[in-house]
Formats: sequence, C-alpha cells, structure tokens
Amino acid sequence: MPLAAVLLWLTPLLNPPTADVQFAMPLFTKIFDALRFNWEVKIVLAVLLVLTLAFLLNFIATENELTANNYLSAFMFVVLCSSSINIQKLNAELFANLLLVLALWRIFKMYKTDGAIAPPFDAGILISIASFFYFPAIGMVLMLYVAIAMLRAFHWRDFAVATIGIMVPYLFLSVYYFWFDKLDYFWDHYIAQPFLIRNLNFNPNFTDYWLVGIIALLVLVSLFDNFTNPTLNRSIRRRKYLNVMVVYLIVSFGCFVLTPDWSPMHFVISAIPLSVFFSNFLLSFKFNYFPEATLWMLLIIIAANQFGL
Repeated sequence: MPLAAVLLWLTPLLNPPTADVQFAMPLFTKIFDALRFNWEVKIVLAVLLVLTLAFLLNFIATENELTANNYLSAFMFVVLCSSSINIQKLNAELFANLLLVLALWRIFKMYKTDGAIAPPFDAGILISIASFFYFPAIGMVLMLYVAIAMLRAFHWRDFAVATIGIMVPYLFLSVYYFWFDKLDYFWDHYIAQPFLIRNLNFNPNFTDYWLVGIIALLVLVSLFDNFTNPTLNRSIRRRKYLNVMVVYLIVSFGCFVLTPDWSPMHFVISAIPLSVFFSNFLLSFKFNYFPEATLWMLLIIIAANQFGL
C-alpha cells in the first residue's frame, strides 16, 4: 500500500505543486504557513495523510462489517485520492477527512445504544472541528442528523446533544477571536465572504473526462449493487450502516455548493463512502476478470493524467 501511494504520487513528489489558500479556514492556514517554504514536506505530509486515512477507513469498514476483511477499501481510497494531478497536493480536505472518518466511527457506535449521549456529541464536535480546516465539511451535520434518525429510536435529546457538540468548538473559536478583537474579521473573512465568491479552478484535459466518466459509471453500478445485492443486505446492522454511507455520499456532493473555490479537490471528502462502495462492488463478482480490468483501466488513466496526456 505505501509503495502504491508513492508511485501514484510520484509526479508531485518529484515536482511539488503550489497551492492556493485564499479561502482556507484558520487551522489549515496555520499548518500551511508553518510549512510555507517546504513544498517537499507538504507533499510527503499529504501522502502520509492519505495512507493514514486509508488504513483508518479500512479498519472502521471491516470492524463494522461494511466490507470484507481485506485492504481493498484502503487501496480504493488511495487510488481515488490520487486520481488527478489537480488534487495531489496538501489540501484542507485531507485534514477534514481525518476528522470526518473519526466522526463516522462514532456515528456507527450509536447503533443499539439508545440513551448513550457520547457518540452523537463526539460526532458533532469532530464534524465541527473538521470545518475549521475545510468549511463545507459543516454540511455533514445533515448526515449526522439523518444517521441519528436511522440508527436510533427518535428522541429529541440525541439531536440536541449533537447540536451542542457542533456548537461547542465554534463557541471556543469565537471567544479566541473575540479576545484578540478579531471576531468580526473571523465571521466576515472565513464564513460570510466565501459565500459571495465563486471561482472555477479547474482546467480539465482529455484524460480528466475519461476519469470522471469511469468514476461516475462505478458510482452508479456500485450504488445499484448496494441496494440489490442480497449478500450486502443480509444483516440489518450492515444495511443500516451502508444506508448511512449513501447519505454521506449524497451530502458530500451537496456540500460542493458551500465552497467558493470550485475545484476537483472538494470531492476528496466523497472518497470515503466511494471506497467502501467500490470495494464491495468489485468483490461481488465470482470471476476476477471484470474487477481487474476495471482497476487496470482506472490506473492507466491516472498514469496518463500524471503526464498530462
């Protein structure tokens, strides 16, 4: 897995790209500024984040029986996060993903634990902190509310506790900026102003269209497989968890409208559920020809994209 990540990120490792942090949230800005003149370190850190997320997602997926006990979901996550040269850089979405994966882990702990307030509270805090790196991640609050409704009997306290968890980090951050007389600056510069700006930051080439087409096709067939495959729907617990992942995917796509910088990097947060669905779909075949052909085609297109073909 580490070797695959290094090979897929070989071009940015050899020629580190620049990054735009014009609309970055405060936590990511602090990290980026600390490494401003160390572009090589930034790329190495990005690769390490991708690998950490891949293994963490794989652990959560296998622990909760979302996927088979192998590393295919981790591999698919690495492939998706390396699919375009436009996203192969240190970006805020990777840091947000780390917290969103942990939030997902806490969400799954809510199943058949009615009355326990720690999981929804923890998930709310993690999603809120994720938005300190990448503000559109705050849209995953909707996923949290839907997941509570799916995994627990309806009780207003669960939603209230989750809401409090979401508000607490913003309360502390507001106090910090108020103490330094920058509260108006925070809400105007980081929250309000980005909603007034829309920049299209994407210049697709020929292989980008092929890449989007294959991924879109895999999304459709894997979601269809998710709802029709009797093996995946045999367990009520697993079916509920997969439905939560479907909601996660839909909301992550919808969060795109919250970002002022319209670029492919946003869809890094969609790689979490897509990795699970793709791995389940590829493992559902009795013969290995189609999964292997699909993976090789995807890797060939990614390699072509690396060289700008």
